[in-house]
Amino acid sequence: MNILHICSISNNKASGMSNVIPYHFIYQKKYENVALLNCNKTKIELLNKEKDYYNINEIDSFLDIPCLKKKIDIAIFHGIYIPKYISISRKLKKRGIPYIIVPHGSLTENAQNIKKVKKMLSNVLLFNKFINGAISIQYLSKMEEEMSNKYKKQSFICGNGILKTNKIKKEFDNQGLKIIYVGRYDINQKGIDIIIEGCSLIKEFMKKNHIVINLYGSGDSERKKIELLIKNMHLNSIININNPIFDENKINKILEHDIFIQSSRSEGQPLGIMEAMVLGMPIIISNGTTFANIVKENKCGYIANSPKEISECIVEAYNNKENLKLLSENSYNYANENFLWEDVARSTLKKYKTFIKGEQI
Repeated sequence: MNILHICSISNNKASGMSNVIPYHFIYQKKYENVALLNCNKTKIELLNKEKDYYNINEIDSFLDIPCLKKKIDIAIFHGIYIPKYISISRKLKKRGIPYIIVPHGSLTENAQNIKKVKKMLSNVLLFNKFINGAISIQYLSKMEEEMSNKYKKQSFICGNGILKTNKIKKEFDNQGLKIIYVGRYDINQKGIDIIIEGCSLIKEFMKKNHIVINLYGSGDSERKKIELLIKNMHLNSIININNPIFDENKINKILEHDIFIQSSRSEGQPLGIMEAMVLGMPIIISNGTTFANIVKENKCGYIANSPKEISECIVEAYNNKENLKLLSENSYNYANENFLWEDVARSTLKKYKTFIKGEQI
């Protein structure tokens, strides 16, 4: 099976797509002939030693990629609003090569409402035809699929993966409780206001019992709003706001805490939660993260959808610290059985193969 992944990514570690697309390529090429074409001219550091990775300025035609032997069975576009995709998709269509689009959240109602007028015009002039020309849409989660109902196309669900690590949560704070959030600073989508308001309900309880929440993320304009919200609610001694963390530093920081928290109102597939679970972290999450059923059914943590529920979960976690070890083990076991890149690559390739054979998913 000859597969061409097409993307526009950089070395920005705060970008979800730039973090996951290289691993789709790396792990899928263990099993099939897979090439990656980057429409951004930036050389991706992670892929420096990988064969069959090309920047668009390095080749005259995608048909010149050696491993594909002038034959592409299927192409996979990552993201939507990349002008270069229009000309590439036309060339694919002309040669009878089918393609799948992985929107990475860009077709959800929330995403479509960002720069709404510009996107409406872009869709009418260019991108509707590109989207409608795909044989299917690959969503990362059921929730992303449900929130992207504008385009009535055949679709399937296959998400991202995470890397296996030898590190695991072992010790918990005997005195207080340390809670961590790692992600983008976006008050509305990420529901950071829900966390802050929840803490305000139990401010004295948290102070008395040395319970703190450390936020790590990027997004300067939203960060200022969050800092003001924390200040206005007099929570500076309870909630700390920090710069983004990456790679080994992120792993170590997460493991220094007792619980991972995320109260998103909507998500495609939040990598932060997956990364925390693979380390064996108990978690507090909302229904909007798309992981609530997993957490509830596998007893990996707590579900909280409002400030009151956030406050109740924090109190319960503190008062039942002996339960954190069990939640940790459940979290670790589920993530390592279901989220690893090796397994994700195999299941994704299996679905791609059905389209090449002309089968329906």
